[in-house]
Amino acid sequence: MKIFLMVISVIVVIAFGLWLYFKKRRKIQHAEELIHEGRLLDKKCFYEQALIKYEEAIKVKPDNAAAWYYKGLDLELLGRYPEALVAFEKVLEINPNFMLAWYNKGFILSILGKLPDALEAFEKSLTYQPDDLQSLFQKGFVLERLGQTSNALACYEKVLALKPDYLTAWLFKGIALFTLGQYQQALAAFDKALQINPDGIEILYNKTLAYYGLEQLQDARLTLEQALKIRPDDANGWLIKGLIMSHVQTLQETLSQFEKANDLAPTNANTWYTKGLIYLCLGLFEETIFSLNRALEISSHNDELWLKKKYLAKNENYLFKALESFEHAIKYRPDFTYALINKAFILEKLGRNEEADITLKEARRINHVK
Repeated sequence: MKIFLMVISVIVVIAFGLWLYFKKRRKIQHAEELIHEGRLLDKKCFYEQALIKYEEAIKVKPDNAAAWYYKGLDLELLGRYPEALVAFEKVLEINPNFMLAWYNKGFILSILGKLPDALEAFEKSLTYQPDDLQSLFQKGFVLERLGQTSNALACYEKVLALKPDYLTAWLFKGIALFTLGQYQQALAAFDKALQINPDGIEILYNKTLAYYGLEQLQDARLTLEQALKIRPDDANGWLIKGLIMSHVQTLQETLSQFEKANDLAPTNANTWYTKGLIYLCLGLFEETIFSLNRALEISSHNDELWLKKKYLAKNENYLFKALESFEHAIKYRPDFTYALINKAFILEKLGRNEEADITLKEARRINHVK
């Protein structure tokens, strides 16, 4: 009888173990089926529907790294970057060696402006796959945004050593060389890029600026004309043309270039600002005020644009307008000491000495706290 009971007990234990095993296997299989369904939806660009499948898979199997990873990719494609970041971090909790999760985490952090963290993630990605082109390129892009242009250039060069026809790497190599003041080498990089894509608008624009840096204005103009033939309605091209032609034609002629850019992109703050400066040089103060005000309406938190209006204070008829500009700047940034000092200067010019003194004291107080 005892032997019989022991045999029964062993059978029960084995049966229960098998039941748990098959139940676990069924969960894994069900999660994989849901992930497969999600991938099919992704191929049709039905990202919202695919996301539901991945979330169902996670409910079935919360530690399924693939489900979290594909969820992160779809959230990224849908522009839901903070949620995507959470998903990729979950992947790395489950599997810290998931190289693509490190890459995508870095990509999201870069979009969110968290550059040191993004750099760390790309470097982690490269520890698993040192020759991964995307990780190397994105690392270079982040380094460039961090002001480490020489290190960024080294990344682009490594990418090109691995894949000589990597178009974007040639473009960004040229931009890095331009930033370093190596205009001739930048031109060579842009020419390489143009061999791959002869009609690349951004490449032609950057090649134009490289010629501009070398003061080869005729070559700059011809390159830009080539770009404008490809895309005649691009405001950026007309803006660059205005900057270049200001060196070889009258201000009135230059103004017409910016007006063309303005017609194509009426909400471009930089175009309105540059037009304002040209009007100022031409002595057209009413037009200057109008142009600068339009620039500031479009980009109201741009400290540089507010400060540029201080030049209007040179003409006493426009002191009140200049004062208004500094007051707007202070409204958006109450601790903006440079704007406070200039406001005090104008108040003094207007004979409002007491207000000038109070404003200047406030600027000194903020500067002391800083």
